[in-house]
Amino acid sequence: MPMQLKDEEILLCKKKESTTRMQVKNGEISLFRQLQLKKSVGRCMILAPENEENDKKDNTLLKALVRAHLWQRQIKEGKYATTRELCTEINVRHIQRILRLNYLAPRIKENILNGTQPRNLKLADLKKIPHSWNEQMKLFYGQ
Repeated sequence: MPMQLKDEEILLCKKKESTTRMQVKNGEISLFRQLQLKKSVGRCMILAPENEENDKKDNTLLKALVRAHLWQRQIKEGKYATTRELCTEINVRHIQRILRLNYLAPRIKENILNGTQPRNLKLADLKKIPHSWNEQMKLFYGQ
């Protein structure tokens, strides 16, 4: 899963030919997807590309992962000296909960990005995740 980081911008692509992209710029998160408009009897329909599979991605989880990486990078690069300084601009609890996502097992992150996470997995489920990746896998996948 390629990830490119450029000047306050994070692009996530499931595969090179994917037409869906997520961008974080100036603190705003945008999702972009190539669509086709088709007129039919006086109304306009939006069609997804034929070669794209149905997206099962949870946009809330995707945005949270992107924010976690962005905020961690901003702290690492010195934009914010500490998490506490970042918290002066944004809700403290929200930041703490989102930053924890940086410690998710790589397979769980990959599944969220690919839309293959368990259907019942929600951001609220990730409030108190175990530190151990093995424990996380047991908790969410029963492995």
